[in-house]
Amino acid sequence: MPKRAIKKTHMLEVANDKKDGWENVITGLGTARDKRLGSRLIRPPNNVSYQQNEDLFFSSDLARTAAELHAQEMVREWISVTANDPSILDTDTRTEVEADATTEEKISLGNRVLDKLQELGAQTAIFQAKTWAAVFGGGLVFLGINDGGGDDPNSLEKPLDENGIRSFDFLEVYDRFDMEIDTYYTDPSKPNFGKPEIYRLTNAGGSLVRIHESRLIRFDGTLTNRRRMDENGGWADPIFTRTANLIRDYDVAWASISHILQDFAQAIFKMKGLKDAILSDKDDLILRRMAQIDLCRGTSRAVPLDADGEDFDRKQTPIGGIPEVMDRFAYRMSAAFRTPSTLLFGQSPSGMQATGAADIRFFYDQIKAQQESDLRPKLERMIRLIFLDKSGPTKGAEPNEWSFVFNPLYRLTELEEAQLRNTQANTDKIYVETGILSEDEVGYSRFGGDRYSPDTVLDLDERNKERELNSMAAPPDPMLDPADTDPDNGETSE
Repeated sequence: MPKRAIKKTHMLEVANDKKDGWENVITGLGTARDKRLGSRLIRPPNNVSYQQNEDLFFSSDLARTAAELHAQEMVREWISVTANDPSILDTDTRTEVEADATTEEKISLGNRVLDKLQELGAQTAIFQAKTWAAVFGGGLVFLGINDGGGDDPNSLEKPLDENGIRSFDFLEVYDRFDMEIDTYYTDPSKPNFGKPEIYRLTNAGGSLVRIHESRLIRFDGTLTNRRRMDENGGWADPIFTRTANLIRDYDVAWASISHILQDFAQAIFKMKGLKDAILSDKDDLILRRMAQIDLCRGTSRAVPLDADGEDFDRKQTPIGGIPEVMDRFAYRMSAAFRTPSTLLFGQSPSGMQATGAADIRFFYDQIKAQQESDLRPKLERMIRLIFLDKSGPTKGAEPNEWSFVFNPLYRLTELEEAQLRNTQANTDKIYVETGILSEDEVGYSRFGGDRYSPDTVLDLDERNKERELNSMAAPPDPMLDPADTDPDNGETSE
């Protein structure tokens, strides 16, 4: 091909490259001259320093709020418990037929379980363990249960004997650096394969205590895959792994504003012959003159100046745009911690109109999902162990049916509460009139607890009893004519 044709073809290729968005040899986009390619991802460190995260948590109010907020909201309104098992209720003064538990008794039993949780400090323990999971990557709640181990020094490293629980006495909280993982489950045919089996705790005296995982409730930090957890010694990442730089940038920016405000109005003093005075080592005279001016400005609110060559002025530092920049920092922090600015910073920053009631409701929906996925199985196990406690509210008998619900997170206004109750009352009226609910079920569901509740508790025992009574009544034979039946002896006539 002639050189001229080759050159023309090359120009066409260049022109085509100019139209593409992936690589452009004219502008340098996508080539070695592309400035974007100079940026690269930096892998966050493993085995995060205990001291680094601890210092960040205790020194930065923003870091502490971010670490505590999700845990605090998850347990803020706590739970309601109901249990349904006639066999565990006091039936000494009741006949066998009357021994069915009423809705009121179910709620009463649930309240006794809540009292036990309060005695153990479960709400505070879970809050602390969740917070340490956020700060350090893991938190643990030790179950202070006496299952008959007695004086055996190795009893804690044995699995918890749930059938031998004599008392459930206390809860103790540790973070991931208080306990190290000692051994793992090694049977690949079991569902717990690869998970920690024994933890090793160093007590205040320096001695080691080995504790079986069944005696602990574990809380993890952010979602972490197996490979990275292995690098972390079997633990998840803390939230600060991905947010420490953002917290630093925000705190530095805020501190920088403080420095700007200190120099917000800078005094300017002009003196004729200043340069010559400095060169002739008369600095003390200059400083003395400036001190005199500053003293007069503070006492008499006047500045005496020589009419020949002296001048005094103040120059303000421009701060336009700083509030908007800080709002963007706040917006970025809210996105990183998945928390509305109204909760993370205490109020909605100016210019961020999107942060309001809708964001709060979305946040509470997230918290509700975390309650169900993370907190529910742990609380279910804790409550079950309370039922199995022979000195507990059910004397060691677990109810056949029991449940708990997380109380609503969002507090309604007085107007919203009135509207809710009015709508609920109309709905309940329809349910009662159509026989879907009974009056007792509606009454105990709405007002049987410590507060009004829109959740409905069904009296399943009463419903089953009515169903059995109805089934015992023999229906009439549709093939038999009532006129053919003798009313005297009940026999049919020929």
